Amino acid sequence: MLCAVRFCFNERDETMRELHRRAMFAFGGISPHYRVIFDEADNDKPKIKWIFHSLLQTIQLILSFALTDEAQPLRICKECSKVYYAQDPRSQFCGHDCKNRYNVRKSRNKPNTD
Repeated sequence: MLCAVRFCFNERDETMRELHRRAMFAFGGISPHYRVIFDEADNDKPKIKWIFHSLLQTIQLILSFALTDEAQPLRICKECSKVYYAQDPRSQFCGHDCKNRYNVRKSRNKPNTD
């Protein structure tokens, strides 16, 4: 099977198939697709044009990119799993309460060495 830009479901291994199934489930079974276009206004520079089926799908994709982009300050709290704006790129928690709860739980689960 010859594929250029589109995803070739038949040519992937089972791990990639499962990943694709999960992505489809996240978008309600209808995944957005895209085309590569050449922008005449920008000296025929190639650009990706996304094609969405709904506004909700657009929001889901934008949030997915924001959550997976390491340069962006949008993170998921390690303790409560809420999305928060990280002012420090090293932060892992949404606030001091979550950080304290995580540290207390972690210290209580340590084996006693006495």
